[in-house]
Amino acid sequence: MTLVIGRWGDAPRSVRVTVGAFVLVLAYGTVRHLLQLVALGFNPYPALPDSLRAYFTALTVLDPLAGVLLARRRRSGVVLAATVLVSDAVA
Repeated sequence: MTLVIGRWGDAPRSVRVTVGAFVLVLAYGTVRHLLQLVALGFNPYPALPDSLRAYFTALTVLDPLAGVLLARRRRSGVVLAATVLVSDAVA
């Protein structure tokens, strides 16, 4: 959380809290996907179509990337985080 506060120090508190919450959600997603891969192997979603299996497996990399970019105050982090969170909710 220090990374978020340090880089976002000049932003309003509500923005810092929101960014921190999004970073935590992305970190939680990363841990969940990693645990699924460790527990169930490279194919933790056998009942899903190939495209969704590939997408959910890719989230193991996309979630932390979005979190780091967002915490580092990069515009690409905002775009990637929004894309990941919305597409994950739709899927």
